[in-house]
Amino acid sequence: MTTPVNPRLAEPSTSIDNPLLWEPSISFLKIGIVFILIGITAFEIFLFMFAPAQTGRALAGLVLVLIALAAWFMLSHGRIQATVAVLGLGTWGYVTVISIFFVGVNGTSIIIYPLTILLIGWLVSTQTAVVVAVLTTVVTLGLVAAELWGILPAAPPTPLMMRWVVQASVFLCTGVLITFIVRSYCNRLTEVRKLGDELAQRTAELQLIEANLNRAQAVANVGSWVYDLRADKITLSEEACRIFGLRKRKTGSFKSYRMCVHPEDRDAADCSWRGALKGGAAIDIEHRIVVGQSMRWVRQRAEFECDADGKPLRAIGTTQDITERTTLEAQLRESQKMEALGTLAGGHRARF
Repeated sequence: MTTPVNPRLAEPSTSIDNPLLWEPSISFLKIGIVFILIGITAFEIFLFMFAPAQTGRALAGLVLVLIALAAWFMLSHGRIQATVAVLGLGTWGYVTVISIFFVGVNGTSIIIYPLTILLIGWLVSTQTAVVVAVLTTVVTLGLVAAELWGILPAAPPTPLMMRWVVQASVFLCTGVLITFIVRSYCNRLTEVRKLGDELAQRTAELQLIEANLNRAQAVANVGSWVYDLRADKITLSEEACRIFGLRKRKTGSFKSYRMCVHPEDRDAADCSWRGALKGGAAIDIEHRIVVGQSMRWVRQRAEFECDADGKPLRAIGTTQDITERTTLEAQLRESQKMEALGTLAGGHRARF
């Protein structure tokens, strides 16, 4: 019997380990975008109130608004990676350009750097955050050097109230985002512990099922095995190991199986396997195996799982120890033969 295999089941499972695929990270992005919009709105309002002549700063603030809106557009279309790139790298580039044209390291916008590194670290990876932090350090040192050499453009004065608004907005945003990260992390730990408990329970159930299966196989003298043809690996149950005289090793190959077959039965067993492998037909054969210094009779039954082209991939089968039955059948045949000979001899004596 041939059983087709679903190609998807044959593919190795891919572990999901990227924070970008977590639902909390999507909320984190939304909160970050909203805080950027709120912060820039407050900045523009205070700029209009205290420094209405600084048109350049007002336009620069609108650039950050455009970055936030572009990130929201990407997020609404499910493009998480693009959202992170636009929001993280866009904000970092914005702060860098603003710092060049507005007082260098003394500018108010440079305080946004740590928040950007935090956002990238949570949404991408620790390594990426380290890279951005190193790059930020290099840029900051470059700004310091540019200030010392006097090559930075003259920047407009920053009113004290504007500086306070920027710093307070960044502090508030950082506090909220860190609180969100901690809560999300705690929720993730709770989920992991819950999954761990469920896994432990299922493992215990599977162990109980396996123990009951092994006991049932021992009672019936029937072991089970699975043969992966591509890897040439045979995985045997406990009872199958006992039948073949294997104590600890629960795996083998076709060669190791063939070496267990009685030399006089190997050709017949090989012929049965070759015929089954050609068309994926089921196997049902009886032969002898050598276990240490003794010999046993076994019955091998198996069915194949094949790919879409009909090529066998796996064999799932059973091995039944039929030594006792075969011995009794041989004894019965011998007894019947002796009885027949006795009857025949009695008939001859009656004639004479």
